[in-house]
Amino acid sequence: MDKLIMVLKKTLKDQINIYNTLLELSEKKTDIIVRNNIKELDNLTKEEQQIIIDLSQCEKNRQKAVNTIASIMEVKEDINMIAIYDHLNDHDKKEIEEIRDELLNIIEKLNDRNKLNESLIKDSLEYIDLNLELLTTDGFENTYSDKDNGQVNKKQKSLFDFKA
Repeated sequence: MDKLIMVLKKTLKDQINIYNTLLELSEKKTDIIVRNNIKELDNLTKEEQQIIIDLSQCEKNRQKAVNTIASIMEVKEDINMIAIYDHLNDHDKKEIEEIRDELLNIIEKLNDRNKLNESLIKDSLEYIDLNLELLTTDGFENTYSDKDNGQVNKKQKSLFDFKA
């Protein structure tokens, strides 16, 4: 049983390491977005995808450890960390609680950084849209009037002729 709990703790610590790596990449991503380096952003995103695959495997290992521990402890309720937590000794409870707190802290930081990156990307897209709009319309009205009905000709010309 102690060996299984050690495996669970190791798996949780591995998750912490993976989330820390994702946080570091997310911080790099912020700089890349600010510098508007699309190629680097693409490479970083591919790296993130591989790390997420690793995280998924780590989560499967954690679930397997929790299920095995729960079955040995004959836990009848929903099998999750909370269900087995109540059956652990005080030392293991304290250690898992510390790991949990660290994991939640990292996930919160990662979430905040991802929100910042999302906002930066949104701002960049709005800037691109504005520039496209400025390039595709000249914004000037023709000041010549139609002699027959006195209306101003408001046809706008485009720098580029875009067709969807």
